[in-house]
Amino acid sequence: MEMIRKTVRDKTYNLGTYLKSVSDGDICENADVQRLAGSFDKREINEMVYTVLTSDHIPELILAECSEDDRIYIADGLQRTTMLKLFRFGNYKISSAIDNPLVRYMRKMRDDSGRVIKNERDQALFEEAELDIRNKTYDSLPEELKKEFDEFQLRVVIHEDCTMKRISELIKRYNNQRPMTAAQRAFTYMDNFAVRVRAISNRKLFVECGGYTEREKSNGAIERIVAESVMCTFHPDHWKKSAKDVCIYLNQNADESEFQAFEELADRLGRIYTPDFNRAFTGKNSFIWFRIFYIFTGLGLEDRRFADFVGAFHRSLRDRAVEGVSYRGAEGVTYAMLDREQGTKDRSLVLAKLGILEALMKEYFQAPSPEECRLPDAEAFLSENLQIDRAVLREDMELYNDTLDCLTDNAVRVGSRLLERQNRLSLLAMVAYSYQEDADLDRWLGEYAEKNPVYYADQRKNFIHMRNDFNAYRKRAESA
Repeated sequence: MEMIRKTVRDKTYNLGTYLKSVSDGDICENADVQRLAGSFDKREINEMVYTVLTSDHIPELILAECSEDDRIYIADGLQRTTMLKLFRFGNYKISSAIDNPLVRYMRKMRDDSGRVIKNERDQALFEEAELDIRNKTYDSLPEELKKEFDEFQLRVVIHEDCTMKRISELIKRYNNQRPMTAAQRAFTYMDNFAVRVRAISNRKLFVECGGYTEREKSNGAIERIVAESVMCTFHPDHWKKSAKDVCIYLNQNADESEFQAFEELADRLGRIYTPDFNRAFTGKNSFIWFRIFYIFTGLGLEDRRFADFVGAFHRSLRDRAVEGVSYRGAEGVTYAMLDREQGTKDRSLVLAKLGILEALMKEYFQAPSPEECRLPDAEAFLSENLQIDRAVLREDMELYNDTLDCLTDNAVRVGSRLLERQNRLSLLAMVAYSYQEDADLDRWLGEYAEKNPVYYADQRKNFIHMRNDFNAYRKRAESA
């Protein structure tokens, strides 16, 4: 029996040799149905070059030998080829759109006059070096990195004895997969919290809420929604329009406590879910509503009341204008009007929607004014947690309140969750504690508010956490 002839073989090219063969036309880029080169952006070129310079992995390329014209065609890998060729021969300059611009390599040691330093056996000595490749072209690389680039081992698979029709079939087969969506690509920039985000995306609210479509649950949109919602909830002052920028920011600036707190928010919403949520918690607006629920939790009301507000909002409040909130200079705007605007993630639009919703919610619940936030049970709380006699406390409460007002006005950023009504008990306790210890809170309080975006609803726990952090801060200051 005649053996079946193998029609596919592997080959490894030096990258410099491969790119020259493409540039010279020995390997062709223009198969009949091949899409045109250029389906990439600067970030992709930068990362591809970085991959080569750090000797990382590039997936194999697919070539095909055409028996009809004795040429070799690229069947899969044209975009990767074009990016690398642009850097090698096209004077492409690495831009600032790169995650890590530092490349470590070994270079020859040289003396002050530039001569290579050698050992007693006349062999060049090497040292470790680091290069920031931003604004670098191939020609401006040191010789060692040029060599690293040109000698990079590129694996290819070659289909033999193909007709042009067969090559077209190969191109269709190798490109017959769905590329990552924008949300899925953005999520790759959030590796520090990816496991936590995936866990949150499986909570009851995201699974059962009718505002999220089945397609969104499979194409990475839920992970995007979680990321945007964490960003808007805990970092509204740094809001980013693009999902990728949101993920990059959170990866660098968020902490585990924020995701833990957000998961709790999602669970609480899941427990009070009603069909009215389907029009609020959607792919378009979830991040807005999570922030509003976060603000709601500071009002000291039962969670079910928030569900009442969501229902009232969709029945009538969405068409009510709010005094003091404008958009692009226009007064008297309503949430319904803003929701019809294009560019749903623009910062000015997001802030206007948040402003309207927060005002409507506080009006709906008739939230107490700052003057009403002098809690009547403060004496009992301080007496119990600081072992201070109630009679003594009565004499000092005005001092504690005035000191706290002065501290929060000067040391804590406006909008910090630490300033919410329910936290006043634990803050008053900290002021009383500082007087007991004869220690200043000024510098510590500002730092604490910045690094702790979430707080315990249990004010005793909140006070203990703050007291322990303050004592640790004092020890660090004393040992410095």
